[in-house]
Formats: sequence, C-alpha cells, structure tokens
Amino acid sequence: MASDNQRLQTLLDGSLKKSSSFTRTIMPTTMNAEEVVDFINQQVKDGVVATVRSDGSPHTAWNPVAYVEGKLYTYADPQSVCYKNLHRDGRVSFATTSGGKAVYLEGEAKEVGRVCEMVDSLLARILSEVKDWIPKSSFNYASLAECQASIFEMKITKILSYKG
Repeated sequence: MASDNQRLQTLLDGSLKKSSSFTRTIMPTTMNAEEVVDFINQQVKDGVVATVRSDGSPHTAWNPVAYVEGKLYTYADPQSVCYKNLHRDGRVSFATTSGGKAVYLEGEAKEVGRVCEMVDSLLARILSEVKDWIPKSSFNYASLAECQASIFEMKITKILSYKG
C-alpha cells in the first residue's frame, strides 16, 4: 500500500537524519521503503531480535519477521526467553544482513495474539506475503492450529538501512 510505504519512507528518512555523522558516513547508500520491505520479507530466516532481560542485560535470538500491511511482526514461543522478555518489556531491536544489504531497527513490541487463534486472520495475511514465515521445523506442535507461539507487532521507532 502506497501510504504504508510513504510512512515507512518518512521514518527511514527521519532516522537517517537523526543518526550520527559517523553512521551517515558508513551508510552512504540506503534502501528506499519498498526495498526495505522486500529485503525484510526475503530475509526472514536471517534476522536477530534483541530484547531486554529482567536484569537489564541484552538477549538475542533468531526470530523470523514479516513486514505486512505497514506493520512489522515476529513470533515467539511462550517457553522462550525472547517471549518472556517481550511480554515483560516490549523494547526490541532487530537486525538482518545479507548480500551487502542490511536493515537495523528499534521499537516497541506488543503481543497481538496466539498463532493458533490467528490462523485464518492475521497469520493468513502474513503467510500470503511471506511464505513459510513459520517453518514446520520451528514449532513443537502438530500444526499451526495447535501452535501456542504468540505473534508480536513491532512498532518501529528508528530504522536504518544500507545497500552496498
């Protein structure tokens, strides 16, 4: 949707403008909003989500993400440290890099529902854009209809990109 990409482009431009001169020097060529969305949705298996532990220390985990309908999503199993951290303290960072391209973002995550409850709604929309967003090998359930992982929406507050 054009307005979703326009909002993302405004955020990209604003984040770059507010970044340090050093960051702007090492990231002279950036992606536009459409390129960022395509890159994120193609690199779902290569993303690292950083959360905050209860003692304030950082925690990182591999988590697929998807940018759909102007929103960024990830998911986490309730048994995982990532889920516990996101549920307690929504501060989150995400980074992915591949082939001389990179995206880094910061934001706030909130739980929007369990996978099993969203199979025919939000999850269906995500899977229509990002195939195998939840690979069968990544959950310990017989099917998505039984998957107890939660989907989190990440509100982006800062986003930087690079293309070499």
